[in-house]
Amino acid sequence: MTQAIKVITAITCAVAIFLFTSTSSLEALLSQGTIHFKINHNIQFNQLLDFPSTIEADYIWRKIGHALCFFILTLLLLSICNWIKVLTIGICLAVVTELLQPLFSRDGRILDMVWDTAGILMAIIFYIQIYSKTKKQSPTNRTFEES
Repeated sequence: MTQAIKVITAITCAVAIFLFTSTSSLEALLSQGTIHFKINHNIQFNQLLDFPSTIEADYIWRKIGHALCFFILTLLLLSICNWIKVLTIGICLAVVTELLQPLFSRDGRILDMVWDTAGILMAIIFYIQIYSKTKKQSPTNRTFEES
């Protein structure tokens, strides 16, 4: 895959994450394909510290979705740049999307940033493990003089 295609794919994934987090109804987006932005002029950041009072299956699936989206984005970014840059980009995107959600009449949560970061870290660990195994299994890189 060429570098340009990798970059375009990663940007497309980041835009999709932004749409998922900024549309006024994720359910309408997923079930009907409807994207609707509802701007909130009275932004309240106090919900960033909210934690769920009960944990149900729907809540767990949403958090798995957070981690999975950032897992996929991280794998795409790892094909473009090193893991330190990817970690920085991923965490910045996680923070920005959660901080922007109140602007779009959604609730941003620090806990969601944690789930996003978990997806990023899992992808980096997965990538490093796969990369190190494939590097060990490949023949040694010998120079022309050694042949």
